[in-house]
Amino acid sequence: GLVGYTWSHALEVSPNNNSGLPIDSYNRALDYGAGSNDIRHRFTMGLTYNLPESDMGRGLLRGWRLAGNFKAQTGNPITPTFNADFAGTARGGNTTRFDAFGDPSDFHPDRNNDPANLPKFYPNISKSNAGVSNAACKAHAASEAMLAAWGCWVQGSYVLTPPRLGSYGNYGKGTLRGYSFWNIDLSVAKTQTITERFSAEFRAQVFNPFNHPAF
Repeated sequence: GLVGYTWSHALEVSPNNNSGLPIDSYNRALDYGAGSNDIRHRFTMGLTYNLPESDMGRGLLRGWRLAGNFKAQTGNPITPTFNADFAGTARGGNTTRFDAFGDPSDFHPDRNNDPANLPKFYPNISKSNAGVSNAACKAHAASEAMLAAWGCWVQGSYVLTPPRLGSYGNYGKGTLRGYSFWNIDLSVAKTQTITERFSAEFRAQVFNPFNHPAF
């Protein structure tokens, strides 16, 4: 068998989500953060078991081998943006970020929805006018008018509110995390001796036998 664990942290400056330009030329820290390939934890395990030939007799009962591999990893970083021009740069596209407060690990992805759409991606978070009556939203909002117009996302202690007009949101690159992932593959094989010089291997493989979704 073979077991492996990797801890890694990939950082990058990646302004290509913003038409190849930085979010804010005076604050390049907004473009620096976890890279899109930053898989923080990854665990793999591959096992092979040869059935004891002494207990299996001869001929078709010999040469059987069972194998499987398991892998699990944490989610990729996500940088949600919004199609709004709060800063007034007229650059277009989904380049605007909200202001962020609290612990980002309190945001958990919802597997039933589209990760590209922040309001649907994270469950139990309020949008539109509901944000105006939310105490956490009001405590961090630039203004109630912005809350009423753009809403607020809250889960646990983490709050995302629209920035004040003429400014860039302080949300950092790759702060949120997407879906974690795990998968199991199995196989059974038999090596059949034909002659003293020749043998053949017969193999059956099953990928993801538990039908676990891979988002």
